[in-house]
Amino acid sequence: MKIQALGRMSDEELIKLWRKRGNREILGELFRRHRPMVERIVYRELSIRLGNNMTDEDVEDGVQETFYKAFKNIGSLRDPKKFKGWLKRIAQRTAIDIARKKWKEIGILEDESEKMKNIIGSIPDTDPTPEEIVIRKEELEILEKTKKELSNREQKFVELYLENKSYEEIAKELGYSSSQSACVTMRRIRKKLKKIANRILNEKGRDEND
Repeated sequence: MKIQALGRMSDEELIKLWRKRGNREILGELFRRHRPMVERIVYRELSIRLGNNMTDEDVEDGVQETFYKAFKNIGSLRDPKKFKGWLKRIAQRTAIDIARKKWKEIGILEDESEKMKNIIGSIPDTDPTPEEIVIRKEELEILEKTKKELSNREQKFVELYLENKSYEEIAKELGYSSSQSACVTMRRIRKKLKKIANRILNEKGRDEND
């Protein structure tokens, strides 16, 4: 079956077709479709727990591990319609497991992790949980200031990313040469956001101390 045809099918249809044929291209379409969402969840969960100790490698490990677990157990998913929610939960648990392993490696206690919470990690998913909706006013103000320092093109990139657009779709809409180029751009924007947020937080701390 052609890739274009797979792209027009729902998650439920893809999973049912995979159970009949076991075609790797089907899993590849699910990966392409949901990678941005999984990457965002893993990034958020790790940044909340690890702060500046988080690396791009940690995020990529979380993404790969999430899909490995999902595809390994996809046959046991009773209701294919719930694939997206099921995948989200796997991503959250996987990120938490990675964070705990790293806590042990670098000697960070779990009850201290909240002190390292990064404001960029508070960017909500497209389907936020009640806990994610209740974000402190102060954090929202800092987040808005951070976003304003991005270029218009970078802001548009982030908006598309948060809308769960794939890197392929973002590349096509913003004129990047490839999905890989868009992926590299997202990593650069993340680093820029973290630097801006840390600077704003430091300035805020100095103002409060004056």
